[in-house]
Amino acid sequence: MALNMSYFGLTGTIPPQLGNLSFLTLVDIKNNSFHGSLPKELSRLCRLKFIDFTSNNFNTEIASWLASLPKLQHLILNQNSFKGTIPPFLGNISSLQELRLTDNKLSGGVPKELGNLAQLEILSIGTNSLRGNNLTGNLADNMCQNLPALQGLYMSGNQFTGRIPNNLWQCRHLRFVSLSFNQFGGRIPRDIGNLTFAIALAIGYNNLTATKCHCIGKAKEEEDTGAERQAMSMHFLTGCLNPESMTIRTIATAVHHHKGTMEGINGDRKSLAQGEPVRGNPKITTRMANIKTTRTARPPMEE
Repeated sequence: MALNMSYFGLTGTIPPQLGNLSFLTLVDIKNNSFHGSLPKELSRLCRLKFIDFTSNNFNTEIASWLASLPKLQHLILNQNSFKGTIPPFLGNISSLQELRLTDNKLSGGVPKELGNLAQLEILSIGTNSLRGNNLTGNLADNMCQNLPALQGLYMSGNQFTGRIPNNLWQCRHLRFVSLSFNQFGGRIPRDIGNLTFAIALAIGYNNLTATKCHCIGKAKEEEDTGAERQAMSMHFLTGCLNPESMTIRTIATAVHHHKGTMEGINGDRKSLAQGEPVRGNPKITTRMANIKTTRTARPPMEE
C-alpha cells in the first residue's frame, strides 16, 4: 500500500500517527513544506520499501530510526536542510538500493559503513545549486569492491580531495559518474577507459592533470538511443586530451583553463556552438573536422 501526498502544498510537521499505518510500503511526500524532524513513530512502518521526502524543509539530523526499517530499498531525502554528518548507521540498511541526500546541509566525510551496502545502485550526495552539502575527505580505494552493484555515483559540488581512486573504473555496472566541482587532484586515472558501459562522466572543475593522449578512449557507444548521451566535462586540466579513438556518441567539451590541445573531437556541434566548449581559453587548439551533429551532450546532473 502506498501513501502519496506529493505536490499537495502541505505545511507543518509530519503527524506521529502516521506510524500506525503499518501496512504501508511507500511514503511519498515530496514537494511540500513539511518541517521539523521525522517522528520516531515512523519506525513502526516495518514494511516500508520506499521513502521520498524530497523538497521539504526538514532541518534536523537524519533520523536514526531509519536503520530499523528492514525492507527499505529507496531513501530519498534530497533538497531539505538536514544537517550534521552522513550517519554511519545508514550502512546497516542492508536492503538499500538507492540513497539520495543531494542538496542538504551535510558536512564531514563519507562514512566507511556505506561500504556495507552491497545492493546499493545509486549514491547521490552532491549538489546542483548554490546551497548544498559540504562534504570533505577522500574516496575509499575499495569502493567498487564494497559496492559491486553501483550504477550511479553523484558527488559533485563538495570539497572532496585527494586522487580519484584508480579502481573506481572497475565498477562493472557504473554508468553515471559526477565528481565535478570538488578538489580532486593528481592525474586522471588511466583506467578511466575501462568504463565500457558509462553513459555520462563529469570530472570538471577539479585540479586534475591529463596523462598521455591515449589514456581516454575505450568507452563503448550505447545502442539504446534513449540513453546514448556520453558527456565529459573537464576543467582545470593540464596535459593532452585526444579522444580520437573514442566511440562515444557525443562529448560536451567544456574545458576551462586547459593547457594543451584537443584533437579529433567527434562531439556535438550544437553544444559546442552554445558556448559550452572552450570559451575563454586562448591556449586551446581545437580541430573539429570530424564533428558530427547529434543531440546535445551535457555532464550528468545530480538526481
